[in-house]
Amino acid sequence: MHRARVFLGSVSIFALLAACVGGPGPLPDQGSDQGGQGRGSSGGPSSGDDSDDGDVSTAPPPAPVMVSASSFDRSCEEDDDCVGVFEGFACTSCQCPNAAINKKDRGKHTSELSKGAKDCEQTDIACGECAARPATCDATTKTCALGQADEG
Repeated sequence: MHRARVFLGSVSIFALLAACVGGPGPLPDQGSDQGGQGRGSSGGPSSGDDSDDGDVSTAPPPAPVMVSASSFDRSCEEDDDCVGVFEGFACTSCQCPNAAINKKDRGKHTSELSKGAKDCEQTDIACGECAARPATCDATTKTCALGQADEG
């Protein structure tokens, strides 16, 4: 008899827990977009205002632009073919050279970096002087690389 009460008590607690937490499936009264996971892609009603009134405060911010040296020509024959460039997020305040590309792609790199930075918030971060790192041509791979900082 005691085991029956313990078993029934366990079942009651489980039923209460399932009722509070909910079981599998969508939650009731969440609309077709399940709490903001998307806006009306199923064509059903969605909660909130779907009008396009140009309110930019509800639009997500643009994704940060990543500029990668591998997107540019990195081939070389000699050190003079290479130039140091910044590789990273376009919105980074201090953009010291940390990669190297062929100097003929410098203009494309600068353009991509500028285009990616157009939506960045302006900050008043003071950047120190960039360490002098020579851009060199690796004789084995014939690829531009950035050397170690000169010690002065």
